[in-house]
Amino acid sequence: MNESRVVIFGAGGHASVLADTLTRNTRQIDAVISPEPVVGPILQGVTRFERDEDIRRFDPLHCQLVMGLGPKVKGDIRPRIVAMVKQLGFNFADVISSTAYVAQHVSAGEGVQFLPSCVVNTGAEIAEHVVVNTRAVVEHDCRVGAFSHIAPGAVLCGGVHVGEHVFVGAGAVILPGVTIASHTVIGANALVDKDITEPCIVFGARATVQQRSSI
Repeated sequence: MNESRVVIFGAGGHASVLADTLTRNTRQIDAVISPEPVVGPILQGVTRFERDEDIRRFDPLHCQLVMGLGPKVKGDIRPRIVAMVKQLGFNFADVISSTAYVAQHVSAGEGVQFLPSCVVNTGAEIAEHVVVNTRAVVEHDCRVGAFSHIAPGAVLCGGVHVGEHVFVGAGAVILPGVTIASHTVIGANALVDKDITEPCIVFGARATVQQRSSI
């Protein structure tokens, strides 16, 4: 496999950030796949295909994929895309900024994204397709489930357990040992000091819980 070449699913702001990290890591972006036009200058001029099925134009032996779609509260299509392209034999590249701090003894699944100045400390277990965004902190012995997104500046203190498809908003803090149920949304700057046992929306400095009618 030629591990320098990638195709990005998505062409929005998150995809642009990933493209910047990839090119700084000397990866070659062959194309983006998105029904929408590209956002930002870094992807201008990159070949764009509009349909997910266009991935069949590429050889899985000669390129890797990157999930550039940002988190979606409802109708998350990322798992569907991953399942489709894995059946075709493709693998997903990890995207790890040169300024990210990833400690020893961190377990990371396929397609993780560790963006600039984030910290992932020792003993953390990060499942596949998790995003630890700019300056976010995942402290020692945390567990983060698949497709979860830790937004810029968020902090998971030691021993936090986060389920799958969780969004932790910018600047939010989850205190040590807390467990967060899958499909939960933690609002920006929220302080969470107790377990969240059912999918819900959590917001505010005192972690007000709002039940979600559909996930």
